Amino acid sequence: MSDQVKMTPVDYSADRPKAKNPVKIMDLSLRDGHQSLFATRGRTEDMIPVAELMDEVGFWAIETWGGATFDTM
Repeated sequence: MSDQVKMTPVDYSADRPKAKNPVKIMDLSLRDGHQSLFATRGRTEDMIPVAELMDEVGFWAIETWGGATFDTM
């Protein structure tokens, strides 16, 4: 997956100054897109590669489930 996204190197060294109020970004696109565009029919196997890339970016949280129920069992 790393060949698809070029990440800016981040300094995670122990002596790096800590932010007093770090920005925490939460993404809802997998949740909202799943409910809106696909009418709750987005497949998990299609979302996993996107979620992995989003995790590499460093989102504080990624919401993928909005509480909709399955249409069939």
